Amino acid sequence: MIGRPSITLRTRNLSVASSAFKSNDKSASKEAHEVRKIDDEPHKSNSFKRNSIKYLKVAISIGGYALIFSISTLIALQTFFNKHHQQQNNNNNTNIYIDNNLENDNNYKIVYITTVIIIGCGIGLSLIEASSRKIEYNFYESEKKREVWEYDNYVEGEQREMVELYSLKGMEENDAKKVVELLSKYKDLFVDIMMTEELNLLPVELLLSPIHTAISTFFSFIAFGMAPLLPFYICTYYYYQIYQIAINRNLLLSILIFIVEVLLFLIGSFKSKYYTGDWWIEGLISSITGIVSIIVSYFLGEAMYSMLS
Repeated sequence: MIGRPSITLRTRNLSVASSAFKSNDKSASKEAHEVRKIDDEPHKSNSFKRNSIKYLKVAISIGGYALIFSISTLIALQTFFNKHHQQQNNNNNTNIYIDNNLENDNNYKIVYITTVIIIGCGIGLSLIEASSRKIEYNFYESEKKREVWEYDNYVEGEQREMVELYSLKGMEENDAKKVVELLSKYKDLFVDIMMTEELNLLPVELLLSPIHTAISTFFSFIAFGMAPLLPFYICTYYYYQIYQIAINRNLLLSILIFIVEVLLFLIGSFKSKYYTGDWWIEGLISSITGIVSIIVSYFLGEAMYSMLS
């Protein structure tokens, strides 16, 4: 059996082409369009599909949500327990040792509640994402079967629809008819084009399967959601057990906020590698999102304590 021959296409290197456009470099633009084998083309969509970058796409998206969710929960709980702690200190004359016990006990509560919430939300979110992906798969397959059936039974109608679509996009009607007539000779190609042009549906092969979506979502959410908790874990379960000294929660939260902001900046910067935008701008936007979440969560914690006290 003869294998499929290697195909050489004149395709552009998108990373080089994008840089050439930003710097108005015509020679670089020409280089980006040099002939290369399709298997060697570092096209972004090919990277997502063939090099498992699509797993990273899910990871960085879910990771950003997890970080913001984690920091928001921690800030709200910190504000609540800080108010509660201050109230207890005002009402009771406690020594330093008891105060440390109370401080560490509140730290333990914050860690416990946040961890349980993150794990529960990670499980729920992974199931929701898998269900949504399954719906996308089923919808795509059902629509593709319909398009194939219409092609087999009345291809003239499909051709007429495509001519109308291309005409609406500015193509001369005669040219549109020629293009559609040529494309419609190739069933699989024409069906894929109809799926994209008529229904705006991209091939599901570009997406993770439902089970892989669930796994990637869960572990991404847990990993990024737990990362900000590391200072609390260390100080609550290790440092306090050895030295019997509870680290002030404000110090812990300062470390936590620093970790979250760095991770958010890295996630935003990493997104720019596979999407448009400058890495530092995307990183800055992602960090600002975290800052806004922190401020909102602080006032929510204040409001929650006022309502419950």
